[in-house]
Order: sequence, then C-alpha cells, then structure tokens
Amino acid sequence: MTSTQINQENYTAYQPYMLLDFNFSFQNDVLKDDLSITILEVLRRINLSKFIDFLSLDPRSYDPVMMLTVILMAFAENGYASLRRLEKLCRYDVRYRSITNGCVPSYKSFERLMLE
Repeated sequence: MTSTQINQENYTAYQPYMLLDFNFSFQNDVLKDDLSITILEVLRRINLSKFIDFLSLDPRSYDPVMMLTVILMAFAENGYASLRRLEKLCRYDVRYRSITNGCVPSYKSFERLMLE
C-alpha cells in the first residue's frame, strides 16, 4: 500500500490507496462443466450467418453473436430473462462479463437486437 501526500495552504493530508487487481479470465474463473462453456461451444459450431443478417445491422451496435450468446445463456439458466435482468447479469455475473468482454449492454441494446 502506498500513500499520496496532498499539500495545500491550510493542511497536509496523507491519502492511502491500494491498487486492486480485478482481472477476470474466463478459462481460469469459470468451471469446466459450467453451462456457459457448453453454450459457447455449440454457438461456435453453428453458422449464424444463416440466421442473422450481419449486413443490415447498425455498425455502432454490439456484436450480435455476443448478444445472442448472453440471451441464450440466460434462457438456458432461468427459462426466462427480462431485458433488464439481462443487463443486470452482464453487469454483475463474471461469466456474462467475460462473454461481453467487460461491456455492459443496456436493456435497450437487447431490445434493438430482438426487434431487428
């Protein structure tokens, strides 16, 4: 732990801080028999261009394969997941966070994907 000295005219303060390392590795942090591993393997084997028209998607949007993976994983785990629940899972669950590469798509992003 290190400290930073803050000098101003009226006072001197020492502010301690610690560098916290929160690096997540999907291979190290997720169990080998987890449902997410199975879903990722299945989606790698499917030719998704038959089902998703990648040319008509907005280039500013999130990766549709990543979004589809999140949706399928939530449905496989819970049987149903609302759009806001999908956003919450992407924000707080390590597995979803690894799939989205640290991005947190909003519920509106999932809605736009489903409507296209």
